[in-house]
Amino acid sequence: MKSPEQRFLEKVSIPVDLSECWEWTASKKKGYGQFKWNGKMVLAHRYSYLMFNGKLIDGLVIMHRCDNPSCVNPNHLDQGTQKDNMQACVSKGRHNEANKTHCPHGHEYTEKNTRNSLTSGRQCLTCARAYDRRRRKNNKK
Repeated sequence: MKSPEQRFLEKVSIPVDLSECWEWTASKKKGYGQFKWNGKMVLAHRYSYLMFNGKLIDGLVIMHRCDNPSCVNPNHLDQGTQKDNMQACVSKGRHNEANKTHCPHGHEYTEKNTRNSLTSGRQCLTCARAYDRRRRKNNKK
C-alpha cells in the first residue's frame, strides 16, 4: 500500500527547473487541486505545504506567491490570514473590484471621488453625496 506522500507525488508534474510551478494533475475544483487524505478531501496546496514545510496553523490560509491555484510547489506557498491573501490579491491587480475604474453609475474612481471603508469597501463619493441629499430631502417631509 502506498503512503499518502507517494500518492500525492504521483499526481504532481514536477518540472526540471524546480523553481517553476509544480502542477497538480489530478482532481481540481475551481482550479485548486484536491487530494484525499485520512478519508477527507483536502486542498492539494495545503497538503503540499504540510508535507514539505511543516505544521499548518489553525485559522491561516495557504497563499500562492505564483498566483497559480493548481501549483503545489512548496517554495511558492506561504501561510497567512485571509486578509493577507486578499491584500496580496489587490496589490497584484487580481481582485475583481480593484480592477474597476468606474462605479456602477459611471463615475470614475479617483483619489478625490473615492472613499475606502473596511466594512463596505470602495465607495463613489458622487453617488454617496447624492444618496445623502435624497435621504435628507425625504426626512424633511
